[in-house]
Amino acid sequence: MSAPTGTGVSTPSIAVVVNTRNEAGNLPAMLASCTGADQVVVADMESTDDTVALARAAGAAVLALPNAGICEPGRQPAIDAAGADWVLVLDADERLSAGGLDELRELAARADPAVAAYLIPEITLMGGRTVNGTGWGTRYERHPRFFRQGTITWPATIHAVPTFSGRCVDLPEGSTVHLTHESFRDLDHAWQKFNTYSGVEGIERAAAGAPTTWLTGLDDAIGEFTRRYQPDVDGGVSFALACGIFFYRLGVHLKALDARDELAPAPVPSAPAMAEALRALRDTLRSHEVRAARHRADQLAEAGDLVGAASLIETTAAVWQPDPDLLTDTAVLAARSGATAYALMLVDQVLQQCPDHAEARTARLALQVATGVRPPVTHLLIGSAPAEAGEVVVVPPGTPGGDLQAPLDALPFAPGSLRRIRVAASCLDAAQSTRKAVEDALRPLLVPEGSVQWLDEPAAAPCGDRPGERPTLNPGPPLADR
Repeated sequence: MSAPTGTGVSTPSIAVVVNTRNEAGNLPAMLASCTGADQVVVADMESTDDTVALARAAGAAVLALPNAGICEPGRQPAIDAAGADWVLVLDADERLSAGGLDELRELAARADPAVAAYLIPEITLMGGRTVNGTGWGTRYERHPRFFRQGTITWPATIHAVPTFSGRCVDLPEGSTVHLTHESFRDLDHAWQKFNTYSGVEGIERAAAGAPTTWLTGLDDAIGEFTRRYQPDVDGGVSFALACGIFFYRLGVHLKALDARDELAPAPVPSAPAMAEALRALRDTLRSHEVRAARHRADQLAEAGDLVGAASLIETTAAVWQPDPDLLTDTAVLAARSGATAYALMLVDQVLQQCPDHAEARTARLALQVATGVRPPVTHLLIGSAPAEAGEVVVVPPGTPGGDLQAPLDALPFAPGSLRRIRVAASCLDAAQSTRKAVEDALRPLLVPEGSVQWLDEPAAAPCGDRPGERPTLNPGPPLADR
């Protein structure tokens, strides 16, 4: 027990307690991190490997316990077997930080008598990579692993939280003591654990008579996924682990139904409903992610980071292909960076998929102007009438008064750049108010000295395409004749 020191302050003894089941690969490193402990208790649950032999070779006391499938039933017996003033509980795949035992001993020596336990922060690893969020990491995981002997009650149910007869507090500010938990060897190991946990919890839930349906399971799974998912912290690892947790929580409820022989008769969603819901999930994710990526790329481009913007768009497109909007954005950014040939190739890909894609058509014409394939538009004819040299013809779709916006959007000119717009009145309502509205709409497209001219003679051909067909964009006479 406590030993006196030269300062009159007793040095408390510390016992390290660990529960094991086939932990020969982890136990030596865990024991090495706690060198200097006054006692080590290894509570083994029928290991079939060299765990027990390794424990005894390291000088640990071995307590044999029945294999319960989880460690919690063995926690309290292992703690009760310790004969020290304070107890430090570790799992076999955890490591105490360097110098941690000495710091904890000093902390225990001056601990307030009202304090029963200290919370120790834990770093979680998956395959050697630190998981900083997603419900793990030192921000979320601080466990009462260092406590006075005789103050703890540890329930036998899975993931049970122990209770104490005194206060449970954080380590003092500036303390460097922590645990490193090599929790998951890889993603497969993580999901294996989740599957085991859901089975145990499902049986416990069934035995407790807790109300369970697939819908309560889905609500539980959605809530846990939402609480944990942190892609901004852990990236794809967060998605993979949060998905595992989703099925873990859903599995608890389904396995509880199965344990009560209620799974087969339980009402479940219809196949069409599930298919529609899953498609809606995918479509919602796609819409949100594409929109967010385009917005962020716009911000990067405005800040002058064209390379970063293009990289973001290409990365997003690689996930959500085929996506005409993203390809068009990439083409525009490539053109701004001077890669016009690459930009034209991307735009042509878009137009092969979506011939009516307005932004792609605009970009293609603009690129043709930039490369000299097509001269810039300065003169415009709206309607079915004989075109003059150098005049680009736009025929509104549908009936007289048809919408001009789509065909105008597909032309390579900027507002305030056209010198003249001629309008065939036969394509529009002949009322003066309508003419004025059209002129007001077209005026911003003109240079200051530009003009809108009305052609009142009847058109030689019907105006516009048949309803339902896309608008005709006539580039006018061949380039050689202009």
